[in-house]
Amino acid sequence: MASRIEDYGLIGDCETAALVGRDGSIDWLCWPAFESDACFAALLGTSKNGRWLLAPAGEI
Repeated sequence: MASRIEDYGLIGDCETAALVGRDGSIDWLCWPAFESDACFAALLGTSKNGRWLLAPAGEI
């Protein structure tokens, strides 16, 4: 499930952008340019819409 919008940070390079959650999840990404369709869109739907998560595999 997506987080609240205020729990995301925007990263980009003036050609594309991504919304990254506090947990390291990229829940929205347009690639390779702003006018492209979103590669990951879990922010707008469910986890079936796709996301990329960089996190430990087990408990810390």
